[in-house]
Amino acid sequence: MTTKVRGISNNAIHNVHLNSGIVHNVNLADDSVDSDVISNNILGQVTGPSVSLNDPTNYRLGKVIADYSSSSFSTTSQSLSDMTTSSQYTGFTGGSALEFFMHYPARNDTESWSGGYIEPNLSFDNGSNYYSMGTCGYDGGIMLQNGYGILCYNNHYFISNSATSRIPSTDYSLKIKWRFSCYSGTYQINASHDINGGAGYSTNYVDTSATVDRYQHWMHWIIKEWIPVT
Repeated sequence: MTTKVRGISNNAIHNVHLNSGIVHNVNLADDSVDSDVISNNILGQVTGPSVSLNDPTNYRLGKVIADYSSSSFSTTSQSLSDMTTSSQYTGFTGGSALEFFMHYPARNDTESWSGGYIEPNLSFDNGSNYYSMGTCGYDGGIMLQNGYGILCYNNHYFISNSATSRIPSTDYSLKIKWRFSCYSGTYQINASHDINGGAGYSTNYVDTSATVDRYQHWMHWIIKEWIPVT
């Protein structure tokens, strides 16, 4: 079977191999595709069996957000309360799915069962409404008995845009609010970790400015938008 792309002359694309509808090893000759062909969305004109442009899923990567907080937070309350809120991130495509990674340096200096709860909440309308992603349970980075603990908590979410999802079908913004509480004692985030410290530590950072690239040992989060390919 031959798969053709309309608008490109013979031999403009070399070494095209189709395997179960996936395109592999596409090489374009120099100047073989001009601007007017690209503007006509040549990828949308591929004919052949159900072609996926993103092997192995039917998504393409959209926005990528990396952010952090170096502020210290603590609570002695056993009821969830607001901890911190992110900036508003704009420009998300309606109907996209979200991949969400978060990291929290945690500490509780109580020599008993001394856990903590973390609950991230998402808003798609700049904070007018928030929707919970659930709590981590009482082991939010630490759950020890008869000993102090200086640990961290990580979680990695994938939020699909299903029929029951809160993700809007039209373009949207995203804001995150975290709530937290302790199991007992004092639950701390970002506190007393000596982050970017240690004897002989280097200040020759990979990024010369004080941005997220320098502060990813603190509480930080990474958001990837995955846009369905139609």
